[in-house]
Amino acid sequence: FTQANRFKKAYEALNEYKTYSDSLTDIVKEKELAELESRMELNRQSEFNRLLEEKQIQQEQQLQFQLFLIIAATVVVILVVILLFIMRKTAREREEINVQLQQQKRELEEVNKTKDKLFAIVAHDLRSALGERATFWCKNGCKTGQCS
Repeated sequence: FTQANRFKKAYEALNEYKTYSDSLTDIVKEKELAELESRMELNRQSEFNRLLEEKQIQQEQQLQFQLFLIIAATVVVILVVILLFIMRKTAREREEINVQLQQQKRELEEVNKTKDKLFAIVAHDLRSALGERATFWCKNGCKTGQCS
């Protein structure tokens, strides 16, 4: 165009070229910008997902710990119930044994009183019998001169 001295036409072509060039550059820039924005959004979503996964792992760990505590508490409660049952059973057995011991004590006291009465009667009878014999021997022995 410059050789043909069509400067106006050259200028217009240059402006048109620049417009198209700017349009293409703008389109490329917009495309790059959109790609960068999508990468940034992808990175943000990836980070968000990573944080959510970490939070989920922490919550799962907390749930496992709570489950462990619940199981431990259940075991403790069961052990306490068993211990209370055993203690109650032992207390009942001890009470039954105490009742039996009291009954045996009363029976032994009665037997002991009966024994004491029997020995008192036997001792009295023996003293009476021996006293009579001693008197008899003394009387008979005194007659013979052997009584002291």
